[in-house]
Amino acid sequence: MIRLQCEACGASELKKSGDLYICEFCGSRYFIDSQGGEEGSVLTEARVIALLEEANRLHENKQYTAELKVLVEALALDEHNSIIMVHLGRCCRTLNNPDKALEFYDKAIELNPYEGTAYTNMGTIYLLRCEYENAKQCYDKGLPLIDKCEFDYWLAQANYAVAIAKLGDPERAERMISEAEARGYSNGDVIRKMAGIKKRTFFSRLFG
Repeated sequence: MIRLQCEACGASELKKSGDLYICEFCGSRYFIDSQGGEEGSVLTEARVIALLEEANRLHENKQYTAELKVLVEALALDEHNSIIMVHLGRCCRTLNNPDKALEFYDKAIELNPYEGTAYTNMGTIYLLRCEYENAKQCYDKGLPLIDKCEFDYWLAQANYAVAIAKLGDPERAERMISEAEARGYSNGDVIRKMAGIKKRTFFSRLFG
């Protein structure tokens, strides 16, 4: 039976990715056999884990340049870690370098084809570039890889709704935004403005 806690960092965020489980915090990999049991692992080094913790702290404090330096150091120690790639993508996007962010997201997907967050983050970049078909393709690939129990799923779905509206289906987009709001998403009106749609009131649904 697969472990419920990462041996390297102690996190319980283990996600099935094909024939292995990956720790969503540190990137440690646990390989599973055909019966679902663990048959080997590649554990992330303690130094890399410490750097990821520092990078998260810096990101929360909006110290993005310092965060980037820490993540580059982590990458030098573990260049096959998809979690580091995702974090680098997030950091580069925040530093207004979307092209570099896309490179890191592509690399994350190359290392782990089940990295849904990399796909949806790429979708957001294309969305901001008004490349709505490219954004749609990214969300189509990424959303099925993210658990609906995670808030990130509903955040991505709300963003995806903008692409859907811009591609000609505002009614579906409204349903997607409303569903995200029912799951705790709080920026529905902002997304509607981006999508160019208005939330229909109960009265307008009856008589519109």
